[in-house]
Amino acid sequence: MFQPVIHSAVQWADMAERPVLTIPEAADALRVSRATVYRIIDDGDLQSVKVRGVMRVRLSALNRYLDALERRARDEMVGFDV
Repeated sequence: MFQPVIHSAVQWADMAERPVLTIPEAADALRVSRATVYRIIDDGDLQSVKVRGVMRVRLSALNRYLDALERRARDEMVGFDV
């Protein structure tokens, strides 16, 4: 399972207990900018939910996104001698 890079064990424990992340938290977990997270969502590659008009990303959606990236990378390697 994906474990985002968090600056301290306390922050990871706090994040792991919550089923949803804010956009800045998702960006921090992926080590990208907030704009990149919004772009990934707009492209349809990362699912998000709105809670009272505020966008959130489920931790499970983040895991699915990363799994898809891994599958895509493996598929692209087919036929290459590694």
